[in-house]
Amino acid sequence: NNLDYILDVSPNLPEIGHRMADWIAADSGGKANVLVIAADEFPAVRAVNQGALASLKQCSGCVIQPLMPTTGSQVATTLGQQVVGYLQSHPEVNYVLGPFDPADVFIVNAIAQAGLGDRVKVVAQLGDEQNLDFIRKGRVQAADCAIDNTYIGYGVVDQAIRVLNKQPVIEPNGENVPFRLLDATNLPPPGSDWHASYDYKSAFLKLWQ
Repeated sequence: NNLDYILDVSPNLPEIGHRMADWIAADSGGKANVLVIAADEFPAVRAVNQGALASLKQCSGCVIQPLMPTTGSQVATTLGQQVVGYLQSHPEVNYVLGPFDPADVFIVNAIAQAGLGDRVKVVAQLGDEQNLDFIRKGRVQAADCAIDNTYIGYGVVDQAIRVLNKQPVIEPNGENVPFRLLDATNLPPPGSDWHASYDYKSAFLKLWQ
């Protein structure tokens, strides 16, 4: 991506895309017809979509619609209706792979308001509480690849300490940030985010002593 940065703490983004696509393929019985939203101004979304598209292409019975481009400025204005318009003119589409949870809120609400929620499932990533609640309530969104944001915070501090001490940063730079594909079968309790089950906080604190 030609980005200049000292350190990076982020999950394996292509692998997140793989997990999302694999869930779609399995949930559809290998017969998904998928609309992928492309927000190419965000390098992370590009990386997720690269992984997702690679996996979807391995699903012989799945169909991938032409990518639908969008920008950050469209998220709260036209994106929802743009997706609904496409779904209305392409009734064969039954899955939407959204770019990131804040954008998917508008997509989910627009699909629900258009009365298409029984036909289309949205799959997204980040694990925002509102989106997990959509899954819990059966409101259009059916799955979400959730990231442990608390772990990211600890990872950033860990990498920053290493940089300040002139030590090499951890490889891979992302410090193996945990993530998990969530659906109605494995959601965290209402009102809470998803977090990895192991005690990484104590492990980080021990490193810093």
